[in-house]
Amino acid sequence: MKLLILEYVTAGGLGDPCLSPLLEEADAMALALARDFSELSEYTVSLIRHPRLAAPSPSFSVIPSTGLVSEWENAITQHDHILLVAPETDSILLKWSTRADQLSTLRLGPTQEALRMTSDKWFTEAALSQHCIPCVSSYRPDTIIPWSDHGDAWVLKPRDRCGCEGVQRFARGDAGKQALLQQAMQNPDHWMIQPWMPGQAASLTILGSYEGAQLLSVNQQHLQFDSEGFVTLEKVSTGAIDASPERFTALVDSIHASVPGLLGIYGVDILITPNALTVVEINPRVTSAYPDLYAVLGINPAQLWLNSLS
Repeated sequence: MKLLILEYVTAGGLGDPCLSPLLEEADAMALALARDFSELSEYTVSLIRHPRLAAPSPSFSVIPSTGLVSEWENAITQHDHILLVAPETDSILLKWSTRADQLSTLRLGPTQEALRMTSDKWFTEAALSQHCIPCVSSYRPDTIIPWSDHGDAWVLKPRDRCGCEGVQRFARGDAGKQALLQQAMQNPDHWMIQPWMPGQAASLTILGSYEGAQLLSVNQQHLQFDSEGFVTLEKVSTGAIDASPERFTALVDSIHASVPGLLGIYGVDILITPNALTVVEINPRVTSAYPDLYAVLGINPAQLWLNSLS
């Protein structure tokens, strides 16, 4: 079978990838996926790749692309399967997943319904809350916000962005709060306000199938804050946290039950405290924890993914 790997940034989705701050992370994911799947005898792997990027390993073929829709669609139709890695921003991942399905190429990853739910942080929180899964409380900027019920630190974030993109921390009594709220009030459907919760920032790497979910690793997230409170993910240490505690697997099972159709390898951002695990968001795709997953597991994660399809 012919498998196409399309990673949005390195395929030219944002234009010249060499100008993108996401290049290092995106390239690591794209090359790791191509490397892992090319080891499987079941697949002949092709990777869509912008011509300005360095030539990768000869173990898989490269399809040059500058990001034109016609180039991508033509490549998709020439393959049996496709694996997409794209941001949830502006529903990019959902849109291209839908297009791949329309072109009748078997897509490895979550169903469209699962993507629709997890690409929007409001919908994600509603699904998790309905199943009594602890998650960060969210408020619209045009509603009454119970400031006094929480601590002094808060977060303003877009409801449809990828990772830490656009996330800004501010203090409840800060003079800048009003400026942030005014910004959000210009498009209240686009923003959400959450209390900043204490805890160790971490993520779960999960393999989902119709039979259930398997926890692959618990990863430590290293966050940074600039002078204006904007949050960035500096790096991820894959498997740095012991994944054996039962509470992690219990949470994984609960999340998988709350969002039907979470298939393939995906990530869940969480906060860890001695007494609780709190879900921050679900990333319905391979995340930056993936490139080191093979070394952490000692097993090819692509093989595990393939096994989950049977």
